[in-house]
Amino acid sequence: MHAVKLVCGLGLCALMQLANAAAPADAAIPFKREQAVHEPGIGRVVIALAVCGAALGGALYVLRRRFGSQPPAGNKEKLVRIVETQRLTPRSALYVVEFGRTHYLLAHSEQGIACVAASVPKDAEKHDG
Repeated sequence: MHAVKLVCGLGLCALMQLANAAAPADAAIPFKREQAVHEPGIGRVVIALAVCGAALGGALYVLRRRFGSQPPAGNKEKLVRIVETQRLTPRSALYVVEFGRTHYLLAHSEQGIACVAASVPKDAEKHDG
């Protein structure tokens, strides 16, 4: 069995030798000639940068006009205010939020937000009555 493989291997080597002998040794490998590459002048680069800068500036202008925030109208009192925050874990916290004259204790975790308690502060009760 090994002898058959050896004979086949030698036969293959002999065929390759004959194929290499048939081709001329000094023949070059043909290749595609490249076209002359023209470098863009500095003027074209400056113009391209100016056009890109103008396009970016125009896009920013349009985005600010369309989605820009409106300036606050006067000194309006905020309706909702965060009074205190207490982190329990990196992913959960307690918040005391004031809405109107009522304080709400909110629990925030990965599952969502839940209102734990609500109370009216004592100083707010004095203003009412």
